[in-house]
Amino acid sequence: MSVLKPRRLSRAAQKELRRAQLIEATIREIAETGLADTTVASVAARAGLSRGMVNVHFNSKDSLLSETLQHLSREYRDCWQQAYDTAPTAPAARLIALFRADFDSRICQRHKIAVWYAFWGEARSRPVYRELCGTRDDDRNRHTLALCRQLTLEGGYDHDAAQAASGL
Repeated sequence: MSVLKPRRLSRAAQKELRRAQLIEATIREIAETGLADTTVASVAARAGLSRGMVNVHFNSKDSLLSETLQHLSREYRDCWQQAYDTAPTAPAARLIALFRADFDSRICQRHKIAVWYAFWGEARSRPVYRELCGTRDDDRNRHTLALCRQLTLEGGYDHDAAQAASGL
């Protein structure tokens, strides 16, 4: 009986695995200690890696934090975009799909929500966070507004679609 040896990951796959591991550790660390108290050392320890490994993948703490926010933004956008794309084309169905996506178990997790609030709290003083959070919100808001406009037209409602979208 032959024993199968586990296949070794390619160098590129190992690199991506380590980056993902560090980003997940950063999310957990921010959720538990906040942005200010998150350090390269605490992230490395949480990930079970050396500080040097963090520096190999991210040039600085700022880079690590920015890439963590980018990761969360992509994850959120992918989730609501998938919900939007797979929903029936009726505007009400797509609007419901957008809001249901906010409760998807991939993104609606206590630690991830805590991290979003941490970044939003810093967005005023850190333009890179403001830009990343704003871009994410702008795209979603454009979809919501377009759907509210369609609903207003189709239903013959005498409502301001922009106000409705803003309220949502």
